[in-house]
Amino acid sequence: MSCRRAICWRERSGLEICSSTSGRIGVFFTLQAATHPARDVTVVGFEPDPANAAILVRNVADNGLTDKVSVVCAACGDDFEIAPLVANSTMMHSIRGVGLKPPFARGPSKWVPVVTLDRALVAFPRAASARIILKVDAEGFEPQVLAGAKSLLQGGRVPIVVWECGRAFADGPERYAMRQMVGVLGDLGFHHSRPPSQETDGPLVPFDVEGTYVGNVISHRADVDM
Repeated sequence: MSCRRAICWRERSGLEICSSTSGRIGVFFTLQAATHPARDVTVVGFEPDPANAAILVRNVADNGLTDKVSVVCAACGDDFEIAPLVANSTMMHSIRGVGLKPPFARGPSKWVPVVTLDRALVAFPRAASARIILKVDAEGFEPQVLAGAKSLLQGGRVPIVVWECGRAFADGPERYAMRQMVGVLGDLGFHHSRPPSQETDGPLVPFDVEGTYVGNVISHRADVDM
């Protein structure tokens, strides 16, 4: 899958992976990233749902990865605030429900803290100097997450951003926000690629912002060989 392709990219000077996710997929990605063969990879995982965060913390401990993985029980966005996290199942939770368009069910909401990556990563000293891969799966809140990482992205230490182009971006203001996000990343020198389809891996193809593709997109700087 495309996120595995991204974390297999090797950076000699050490690597920090920041994962902003919603649901059980974040558990698997975080553990996979933390056990990268390079051994100098550390992970900061942001999970806003308390139940999912507890599962992640337990799995990190059970796998002996507490020295490599830090878990932050918060959502990421473009400002520090509290906001409703609208439930779906054990995954697909969405800040303000932006990712839960029909026919997806909207369950009860809980209020959770929202932090910006630019400010939150100050608490993690290694993030101040390491190269960073961002993995963002925020159910339609991806543009806000990356807006909150503006300084980080402009600083040139992020060679790869893996983000989900989900069904939330099919239409409406969310689609406009996604287009704006892709444009901002392009202005910073990122190229946008994707697998052939959501279901199959293979040689990457260019991501068309006007297309109907649903799945992970790999935004990468020109000097990264994918």
